[in-house]
Amino acid sequence: MATVFKFGGASTQNAEGIKRVEAIIESFVQENPAKGLVVVVSAMGKTTNALEKILQQSWDNQAFQESLEALQQYHRQIVSDLLAPQHQAPVTEALADYFQQMRHYLENKPEKVSFDAYYDGLVAYGELLSSTIVAYFLEASGLPTQWVDARRCCVTDSTWREGKIDWIATQNQVKQHIAPHLGTSIVVTQGFIGANYQHKTTTLGREGSDFTAGVLAYCLEATQVVIWKDVKGVWSADPKRFSWAQPLPQLSYRQTAEMSYLGASVVHPKTLAPLAQKQIPLFVKSFAEPQAVGTCIAQTEGTALIPMALVKENQVYVSLYTRHLQPMDEQLVEEILKRVALYNLKINLIQKNSFQIELVLEHHPHRLQPWLNRLEELSLSLEKKVLCSLVSFKNCPWSLLAIDVPEGQWLLHQQNNGWQQAVVVSSE
Repeated sequence: MATVFKFGGASTQNAEGIKRVEAIIESFVQENPAKGLVVVVSAMGKTTNALEKILQQSWDNQAFQESLEALQQYHRQIVSDLLAPQHQAPVTEALADYFQQMRHYLENKPEKVSFDAYYDGLVAYGELLSSTIVAYFLEASGLPTQWVDARRCCVTDSTWREGKIDWIATQNQVKQHIAPHLGTSIVVTQGFIGANYQHKTTTLGREGSDFTAGVLAYCLEATQVVIWKDVKGVWSADPKRFSWAQPLPQLSYRQTAEMSYLGASVVHPKTLAPLAQKQIPLFVKSFAEPQAVGTCIAQTEGTALIPMALVKENQVYVSLYTRHLQPMDEQLVEEILKRVALYNLKINLIQKNSFQIELVLEHHPHRLQPWLNRLEELSLSLEKKVLCSLVSFKNCPWSLLAIDVPEGQWLLHQQNNGWQQAVVVSSE
């Protein structure tokens, strides 16, 4: 039976962090010599953000070389800090090859490629870089290690930036490329990335490495998944924002999925369904304090009456109204939602009245404007579009949140399944 570990970018952002990762893995292997271990790795530190910046520069026909060189130097420095000189050459050569591939990709942009397809082809390199460094370091530390390309395992459709898993094909690939190594080697692979049926790179959605861990655990029928974070488990609110926040030692799959959907950043929303289906427990623990209790996510419900607050940033509020007093009936709403799905947008809140509909969506500018343009077909007019935050809170009054909302910046408020939700204009 296998265990799946997932390490996020905070845990691998420097040599010290990677050494901590190695210590956690070595301790597990010593205590569980007969168990297989799969290690899923995210991009290091803020690498994904850096690659998104480089991508935008290339897309806008701006110079990207300096940004790419800075990113390469960041990874070179980690290797230099991590490995003795005699062990550096193989990993340095592997990284140089990846950066050469990136340069070629950016310098030869296809004329008719969509932004989202172009995104997947570049941003996936963050996980390839990090997993390569981690795998080499584990091997140099005396731990038998097998690096596996997740693009050979996670089979998706061609929904760029939100690849939908083909579960049957993925199970077959995981059995072929990962299962044979369990018990003899630590398998190191990438989170967040996959490939479509034409072997083109896809990604599973921002912060999708958690989902990768869930997918692999499902396919391997793992005994547990452990997500190693820079926090001691799941909290009732962001402790950096709310002083009254407290850790939650026990949560159910349903509770966690609800919190993730509303904005909790600790576990990716898609992660829970495959684990719940096979009753695989998920533990969220601190890589800085691995002995701390953390949070266990399983079938058992956690405490229900703890005050909770979640803030979902980078949202956009859109208000649409009908022309000529046309009613906002069910048929018209259905047509609006069809176009939302067509452009792969995500609605986090929706409210309508006789002649108006208000939506809060994830902010994806390259998808949002084409969607708004298509609404002309429905004789709809845009009344308001503004960046916002979605604040969800439960078992606590608004005053406890201490969020100052200037006059005119409160857009919407509603109650849903015991949660109060408020939409406020972003300060930026």
